[in-house]
Amino acid sequence: MFLELAKKLVSKTSIEVITAFATTGATFFAWRTTVSNKQQSKEQNEERHRIERPRLTPLNKDVYLDDFKPTPTWNAYDEKYEDMSYRQGELDSFYFNLINTGKSYALKIEVTFQLIGGIEAIDEVKKRSYSVEIDDPDLKLLNPETFTITVSYALNLDRPVSVSQYIIDSFKLRFPLVMSNESIRIYLPEYFVTLTNFYILKMIPNKPRLKMTIDYVDQYHEKHSDCFIVELKQKQPLYQYEDELFLDFEFVKPIKQK
Repeated sequence: MFLELAKKLVSKTSIEVITAFATTGATFFAWRTTVSNKQQSKEQNEERHRIERPRLTPLNKDVYLDDFKPTPTWNAYDEKYEDMSYRQGELDSFYFNLINTGKSYALKIEVTFQLIGGIEAIDEVKKRSYSVEIDDPDLKLLNPETFTITVSYALNLDRPVSVSQYIIDSFKLRFPLVMSNESIRIYLPEYFVTLTNFYILKMIPNKPRLKMTIDYVDQYHEKHSDCFIVELKQKQPLYQYEDELFLDFEFVKPIKQK
């Protein structure tokens, strides 16, 4: 009798243990499936966002130097944006196109130009016919983010000297919206064109380069930041007398913002 009761208790306990294990196992597999589904859904959303995100890309542009002189003369265009917050007096009339090659619109676009090397990149020269000078030479020891330079030149010593002053800082342009497959015009800082012209004429030894940072927001309110190195380059000439130039953009590894 006791043996039969013990068998029943053992049998009942075994069933309860097995049931408990089965329930625990089912709960674990259900949890693991839920976690896996959430992870898969997250990865799918991230992939969809990656595919659908806007991508603002600058387009290389040829530069022609007809009637060339040290002041900005690259493909002069009269049309400019009317928003005076762009500090139009510091923009050259030369522009390139920034196109949205992504599948969705970009919002709150900010394009920032910085002279690579800052004040250390300025080649100060003082010749009879031209000069490039930092307005406050003592600033070079402090390496400031904002400073001014004065540029002067005279193509003919019998004519008056042309003098221009430029503020060099983190120049910023803002645009509210760029739709997919649409583009906007970006005008270069005038100081960059002037310094590049001085380099082309061998008035200064080092070619100026800009760091262009493009910050924008996508339709999911995620922030993106892409960087390019901007400089004037020479095409490979087909003939010995050719001297064709183009504005080039070297892509730098993007910075993901959170």
